[in-house]
Amino acid sequence: MLYLFKKYLNNQCTPAEVEALLEYFNVQENELLLRDIIMQNLEMDDTWPGSKATWGNAADETYAGIKKQIAAEKNKMIPIFKRTWFKIAAAAILLFGIFTFYKLGLGKNNLKQQVAKTNSADMAPGGNKAVLTLADGSKIVLDSAANGNLTNQGNTTIIKLDGKLAYTASGNNGEVLYNTISTPKGGMYQIVLSDGSKVWLNAASSLRFPTAFTGKQRNVELSGEAYFEIEKNAAMPFNVTVSEMNVQVLGTHFNVMAYNEESEIKTTLLEGAVKVTKGSAVGLLKPGKQASLDNNGAIIITDAEIEKDLAWKNGMFFFENNDIKTIMQQLNRWYDADISYQGNVTSRRFTGQISRYINLSGVLKMLELTGDIHFKIEGKKILVMP
Repeated sequence: MLYLFKKYLNNQCTPAEVEALLEYFNVQENELLLRDIIMQNLEMDDTWPGSKATWGNAADETYAGIKKQIAAEKNKMIPIFKRTWFKIAAAAILLFGIFTFYKLGLGKNNLKQQVAKTNSADMAPGGNKAVLTLADGSKIVLDSAANGNLTNQGNTTIIKLDGKLAYTASGNNGEVLYNTISTPKGGMYQIVLSDGSKVWLNAASSLRFPTAFTGKQRNVELSGEAYFEIEKNAAMPFNVTVSEMNVQVLGTHFNVMAYNEESEIKTTLLEGAVKVTKGSAVGLLKPGKQASLDNNGAIIITDAEIEKDLAWKNGMFFFENNDIKTIMQQLNRWYDADISYQGNVTSRRFTGQISRYINLSGVLKMLELTGDIHFKIEGKKILVMP
């Protein structure tokens, strides 16, 4: 829809495309998306003469104009499933059989509005949810814990702020104590380790780490996916162990994806240098490269797709030539939904981006615009149908 909207603003839409936009935005629940798309276009338009302070007025005027045109055309409209333009509009945003989503960035205020509109036939997006398991086995549910000092372990203080956990160590802690932070499906969390290194955990992931680093190495264990920004310390390398594979760094920014249900473990390097090892296999990464560990234990180094690999951290889904089951696997982790399939679902492959901070129904509607796939939400279950 963003593609068509840009054409609309430049008076380049065909009559069928204009009709498609008007019909889409005539649905009340899509009005918020229309406002966001208008604002996004203003932000991306370097030729816009006004300042940011004037964007609100410009957006209101554009929105009012579109709604006026919708009102004028409303009497001519017939139900969406009977309209031939539906297929024409879909074809306008198909490229070699691949459907492209519009890219939508939602701020905190819009996120709250979207979540507030969730009903029994929808699911809200994930958020800052995690459980911290202390060395003695006791657990702290972080999403319900108050901000501030959570507890002390030895000479380490654990502090919680909104969506973030910070460990502050002072002096020699003596015994090495290990904690584990775990995110559920539909959860993510940030943690600042005692050395100042930062870790962002994706959904359905866990990180086991010491409350304070001692000795000659900094060792943590990962399950799932996380993005790391490691504080430099040449005398104490940082090691991430995942599924018998080790990622060693001195100071760098990188992402590790190691979900059990995925066929590969992927390490993507943004800055610095890392060494990936599994048994006798060794891979050395430079910035912009990715190491993939396959089921046979081989390490393959390729060019990384940074935007794609870091999309989750930046609040986006990024699909690139993915089949529907791969996409639904991502939705399952973020919306905590149970997926089932009925009949022979489409073999179409999808490419595009969409915000992770809209309700599940918004994502599914974009997929349904291809015309050959449909969804039904029942409680926590999603039925995928031809």
